[in-house]
Amino acid sequence: MQRVYEVEIISTGDEIIFGQLVDTNASWIAKQSTEQGARVRRVSCVGDNVEDIVKAIEGGLLEARDLIVITGGLGPSNDDLTIEALAKVAGKKVFYDPRALKMLASNCRVALIDLTERRKKMARSVEGADPLDNSLGLAPGVKMSVGSTILVALPGIPKEMKPMFKRFVLPLIAETTFKRASAIKLQILMPYYSTFSILSKLRNLFPEVYIKTHSRPPNHEKEPAQMHGIRVDILVWGASEEECTTRREEVTSRLKALAETEGGRIIIETVESLG
Repeated sequence: MQRVYEVEIISTGDEIIFGQLVDTNASWIAKQSTEQGARVRRVSCVGDNVEDIVKAIEGGLLEARDLIVITGGLGPSNDDLTIEALAKVAGKKVFYDPRALKMLASNCRVALIDLTERRKKMARSVEGADPLDNSLGLAPGVKMSVGSTILVALPGIPKEMKPMFKRFVLPLIAETTFKRASAIKLQILMPYYSTFSILSKLRNLFPEVYIKTHSRPPNHEKEPAQMHGIRVDILVWGASEEECTTRREEVTSRLKALAETEGGRIIIETVESLG
């Protein structure tokens, strides 16, 4: 049985942490990764500072993630510092990669712009890394390994990042992880405070399953204290649609039994296959 592939996402850019730009890249990558069967363990954002980027990457390495995706910081500006951070993390040198330079030159020709000395900065890479072609922009991406973790750096511009992620990153996930995921939305009808204990038991029984509650304490003046509808999202993974179905039924069956021991019941609202 294949295991869940662990992904970490790091967005870079002062414009994000200062609130000037909404980071849509991380949520899109998280959704794509989840639908492919991976488990996103952490999403973070750091500014255009080498040490901050290094700390974020090292945090993922410390947790032995399978894959760390970094977006932003690959452009020609002085504050584009992702390459420097990757080199520092890996203990390698920064150099002008002739393969990346060839990609960059081709992209400049397509864009009808000159390959200036300033733009050549986007051909820099880290020793031992592989360049990733950016067919809709200029700056190539970077793929490298540190220990057992794969690091992939992609441009921060969404229209460039998305096709590169689908072309170069999703296949990495598909090679190793579960192929399918299934999402269930349901309600638990039972005394409000009793739900905490049964969901804790459920998480202990299925630690690999994502379980998220959407609840608020009942207003006892307006709502019956004895019964309360708690909305729950559950996400399971499997190597096939059949395995997803089996695991989903195992989880919901156990939750049903736990709820019934407290005099409650569950109502399944939607079931969606992902991937």
